[in-house]
Order: sequence, then C-alpha cells, then structure tokens
Amino acid sequence: STAEYNSPKKPWATFEAFRGTLEPGDMIIMRGGTYHNTLANEFPTKSGTADNRIYLVNYPGETPIIDVANGQCSIGPGHYWTIDGILIQNSATQAGRGFTASKGASHIVVRNMEVRSTTNGAFAMGGLNDWLVENNVFHDQDDKPGTHNVYFGSRNNEYGLNSDIIFRNNICYHAY
Repeated sequence: STAEYNSPKKPWATFEAFRGTLEPGDMIIMRGGTYHNTLANEFPTKSGTADNRIYLVNYPGETPIIDVANGQCSIGPGHYWTIDGILIQNSATQAGRGFTASKGASHIVVRNMEVRSTTNGAFAMGGLNDWLVENNVFHDQDDKPGTHNVYFGSRNNEYGLNSDIIFRNNICYHAY
C-alpha cells in the first residue's frame, strides 16, 4: 500500500512511499515479487552512517525482482548502504544497466544479488570509495558491442577517482 504507515500486514508497495522517510539504521525488507521501474533516478539519495547503515534486503526465502525495463537501478549519491539478495533484470536500452553507481557513493556493500538480461550488469564510475561487491551473479547481458557484465571504471570528475573497490567471489558469464 502507499499508506502513511508500514507493517508486515500492510507493507508499502512502492519505493516512492518511503523514499523521503529513510533514516540511518533503517532496513527495507523486500518481499518476493516483481517490482517495475524502481530504484531509478538516483535512489538511494539518503545516507546511513558508519554505525547505522541503511539496508535493502530480501525477505528470507523470497526473491524480489526489480524489473528495470528501460531504466536502471542507481546507487548513489547515498553512503553507508548494504544491498543484499535482490534480482535485477531486463534493462535493454543502451543506457540501461542492472545497477549503476556514481556521484561519489561510498561505503556500499552489494552482495548475494543476481543481475541478468541487462545492457551492463554493473556499471560504476565517478568517485566511488569503499565498495564491497561479493557473492553476486552477473549473466546474460546484451549482445551489443560495448556492453559489460561488470564495469568499474574511473573518471576524474568533480567526484574524484574511484578507490578501495573490492570485487570478490562473484560469477560472471555470457557477457558479449
């Protein structure tokens, strides 16, 4: 629902319903099902803290699917986020990416995700700092030239260069 309150029996149905309410230490638990065109337009913009991260996680035993169609999941410019157990799919436009990160997003953990059937599984650049990307599966990305399963580039812009990016225990296949 999009009501002003949230509970296990009446959860919010959209990200827009709670986007402005997040505070450090909050946990967003996504139930299984398909969510369309969510996390676009630079979500998350709110930040956690070193002692109180913000979490976006799957409900135990369920797989939430973010179907980004002609968009992307954008991580940043928020800080101190953990994203865990989400499936992202179906972004086939040239700009479409499974998830993208930029604008100085820092202290981010991305784990236990599956990203499939996108133009670029993960595309990150622009002043990223202290990232852990682990135990994810990136696969079956678009067959157009210039696409990537994973791309962590670095561009010296107003956000600076990337630093302290750890990419471990991930599986990547069928990238063209």
